[in-house]
Amino acid sequence: MEVLGSVVEAMTQPWSSELWICANTSEDLRHPYLENWLSEPLRALRGQLIYPRLVARNFEDGRAAVWVRPAPPLRTTLGGCASQLRNRSPAEFWSFYERYLTYVARHRNADGHPEFEANELTRLHDEVIQARMAGSHWVIALCVASAVEGLVKLDPTFTSTPPDFTTEELAPAHKAISTLEQAALRDRLKNSVSLLSRASVAKYLAQMERDGRITKAQLEAWRKVRNQVAHGNLFEPWGTREEHERLVRLIELFYRLTSVRIGYVS
Repeated sequence: MEVLGSVVEAMTQPWSSELWICANTSEDLRHPYLENWLSEPLRALRGQLIYPRLVARNFEDGRAAVWVRPAPPLRTTLGGCASQLRNRSPAEFWSFYERYLTYVARHRNADGHPEFEANELTRLHDEVIQARMAGSHWVIALCVASAVEGLVKLDPTFTSTPPDFTTEELAPAHKAISTLEQAALRDRLKNSVSLLSRASVAKYLAQMERDGRITKAQLEAWRKVRNQVAHGNLFEPWGTREEHERLVRLIELFYRLTSVRIGYVS
């Protein structure tokens, strides 16, 4: 495939389970970032902590720099709820890979530089993968619900999302709080009310649902699961049918927001 002026080739060998990914550099895909970037889409796709094991940079004068890196062992099965594309065609797999790699390569940190460490989007996937590998239903629910909020906040337009209440609507509350004598109570109430004047993740997702970009079931699952787990209410260890269905919808929302963020779907 061609990605941002670079040709990326993926190969397997019949006698091994290894995946080789080779790419020539371009202005947008260059060292020392490229060898890390190439594996980031695979973590979301496979739902496993995939890092490059053998890394080689070949130079024009015949020299090469080669590293053998520590890498976590891979499981023989896919990454369950952490896997983005479990039942898709090869064409869809590599199309998603291309869009994800493009997103990672074009991202710039607060200083305007490319990211050497994992992209924030990939870090959210890494957390979900680790929760899935070693966590209970409650841990998975807590992690995915939080990751959904993290995904929403990656959108540069999120800060312009309307708050739950306008400044005018909150003015009477601020006025009433200012008359309270106990300073500690005033401060806590001020902090609580100030949260209501900030951009709202719930409103952002509700607008996506109205636009048909996510389903109502996915939105309701996030609301219910997030409010449940964020306040210390546990899921049953074995999982009830209702909780399982909510968790499935929540994970679907996580998939969907990832695809929207990288431009794989609109």
